[in-house]
Amino acid sequence: MKAFNQFSLGAAVLSVAAMGGLAWFSFGAGQNAVADTTTLDAAVLETPMMAREVTMHSDPNCGCCGDWAAHLEAHGYQVTTDHSVDVFALKAEQGIPAMMRSCHTALIDGYVVEGHVPAEAIEAFLGMAQKPFGDRTIGISVPGMPHGSPGMETGYFNDYDVVAFTADGEAAVIHEVRF
Repeated sequence: MKAFNQFSLGAAVLSVAAMGGLAWFSFGAGQNAVADTTTLDAAVLETPMMAREVTMHSDPNCGCCGDWAAHLEAHGYQVTTDHSVDVFALKAEQGIPAMMRSCHTALIDGYVVEGHVPAEAIEAFLGMAQKPFGDRTIGISVPGMPHGSPGMETGYFNDYDVVAFTADGEAAVIHEVRF
């Protein structure tokens, strides 16, 4: 498992006070690329999954959150959306460190899924017999809002990582998406 580089992420994320949200500014975006998802276990991708219930908390004014929910539904998830006026309070309650945050927070099988995490990465994480930080693992995240991630199909593509994390900021890359 590769260590998470907080410094490269910090250089690309900019907090914005307007509407209490996060903006993600990506540098060096490529176009017309195909994601490399070879880091996922092929058995996980071929195993039919049982329908999982997901509660997604998001700002009612965010369009990409609905697109991410549609991505999960296309992969067999049952998504309930809670348009919360204060998603940042929920993120604090769930113990999500600032460096792991994105625009929406989902709860799946007792874990946090923060941001635009691909369905196959969620399944790989949930299928792990041992989570990266044991019982201290809160969940997984795609920090920020990278182009090309589910719900962020903008015609541009940025490489990104799916990161497992703890409340005290420990993080480890569990999946890489490369275009």
